[in-house]
Amino acid sequence: SEKAAAVVSLTDFHSAASAISSEIYTTSQKLQELSRLVRDSSRSLFNDPSEKISSYVHSISEDIRRLNGKLESAQQYVQTKKEALGKNSQVADHSVMVVGELKSSLINATKSFKDVVQQRTENVKAQQERKKEFGNPSASKAAKLLRGRPKVYGKSPAGDSGGAGGAGGGGLPRPDGTLAVRETWSENGGRGSGGDG
Repeated sequence: SEKAAAVVSLTDFHSAASAISSEIYTTSQKLQELSRLVRDSSRSLFNDPSEKISSYVHSISEDIRRLNGKLESAQQYVQTKKEALGKNSQVADHSVMVVGELKSSLINATKSFKDVVQQRTENVKAQQERKKEFGNPSASKAAKLLRGRPKVYGKSPAGDSGGAGGAGGGGLPRPDGTLAVRETWSENGGRGSGGDG
């Protein structure tokens, strides 16, 4: 009969529902791993597992999309069988309940996924700010050292002396322009006074 066929179909449905449940569990496991990666990455400034995180985000997103499609189909299927079996069918009611529980599990997983992705977005913004704060002062100091001496020494007599560079070339290593000019100026003064004697 039609009712018997519907019951058999719902028995097959429960096998399919069990498979969907396993898929949701697998997705939840991926979500836990993603959550751990996001949490750990927030503690590290330069060792960010961005490729792993992106891979998990893509995979979980695809899982959720696919599972949503399966559960929509399952709900429509169960409703059709429930109509065939009648309002008082316990088998049909149980099937509807199973679909409802699966949808609820997937909704919870989806919400958790969105929360983790949001947290990841906030972490990345925070990391970028910390990198700016960490990187810019150092870069600025390095640039100042490379630029050389302060202006007060820039107009010293050493700049006008043709022999200043040669006199300084054989001296001690000069880590920056300031020390080189000071030393050269000192040498010029020394050589000037010594030349008269």
